[in-house]
Amino acid sequence: MIKALRDAGVPLAEVATAAPDRAAELLDHHRERVAAARRAEDLAAEQARRVLTDLDTEVAVEHRSAPPQPYAGVLVEMSADDDAREWNDDEPANQAFGALWQALAAAGNQPTGDFWSTIRSARNPEQVQLVLSWPVAREPDPGFAVPGHRVEVGTLPAREEIVASWTFDGSDPAEGAMHPAAIALVEEVERRDLDLNLGLLRQLGITDETGTPTGIELAYGLTNPAD
Repeated sequence: MIKALRDAGVPLAEVATAAPDRAAELLDHHRERVAAARRAEDLAAEQARRVLTDLDTEVAVEHRSAPPQPYAGVLVEMSADDDAREWNDDEPANQAFGALWQALAAAGNQPTGDFWSTIRSARNPEQVQLVLSWPVAREPDPGFAVPGHRVEVGTLPAREEIVASWTFDGSDPAEGAMHPAAIALVEEVERRDLDLNLGLLRQLGITDETGTPTGIELAYGLTNPAD
């Protein structure tokens, strides 16, 4: 019995406590544990393969000049440790974008293009703040409000940006890994010997004429246009 269990890979410490009438039960438990570990290894290997594929993915990066752009945004605070929440793919963020759109439309200042989001430090050091914004034709009036939300309005100044573009192709980047567009953008920032400042980074949603998302852009503002 001992040899059979050891040949099957049952740990010696477990074999030493096995009674003859529990040997089969012990073997079944060990096999379930082995099968679970194999499934975990297979998933990890598949994840690693997707990460390596993403690292080899070509992402278009360009230098772009942008004119001044009025905008209206709402502020959403979230845990700084919450890596599972995407900037604009989480239900609270989607609801905030929708509420802002409706308020702008009701004010006769409907958005003029695709949305963007920016991440910044919050007053609470354990949180970060998302600014979820729509571009508009003119800055909203000082009294503009969105029920249930803190509002920010202003105008992005004329600026130079490094932009990395990603078009959806039916397959998502590896979960938990750095997005290929972010990798390309960071590499370009490092190539230019710039210090990365997340406050200068915007994530833009790209949509088609029906409003269906077709991709994203990551735009990094250059504090010195000569960069």
